[in-house]
Amino acid sequence: MLIVCQFDVCNMDEDHFDEALRFYQRTKYNPRRETLRPHVKNAYPILKQYAADRELIGYKKLADRLGTDERRYLSVILGTISRIEDKSGRPPLSAVAVQKNLRIPNDRFFDLINQLQYSPVGATKDEIFEQIRDDLKDEWD
Repeated sequence: MLIVCQFDVCNMDEDHFDEALRFYQRTKYNPRRETLRPHVKNAYPILKQYAADRELIGYKKLADRLGTDERRYLSVILGTISRIEDKSGRPPLSAVAVQKNLRIPNDRFFDLINQLQYSPVGATKDEIFEQIRDDLKDEWD
């Protein structure tokens, strides 16, 4: 069976994935590789297309498309992707997934961005978010 992957999804850096997986296995979520990896691979083309189009997707809509729990597991999927992208020298792709009503990522996203030292010191959440969206558009356009 031939598997066709968009956006080089099949070339996801396995070392970066494993590092992110180890991080989350030390948390209360403790994901299993065989569960997390397919969700991450399925989320990539969705998020990349939204980034290229400079569009946003609500957490619930993304969770529904991935067939996963919106609150618990989606944050692990998005965090894993952000960590992989950070290690690959790219902006945090998970920024396109937002709280539908506010149209901005939740506080966990900004906590992760601070951990990854991606945000400029003293910038507001709105400023950080807009800069990341511009960076994503440039990366995936």
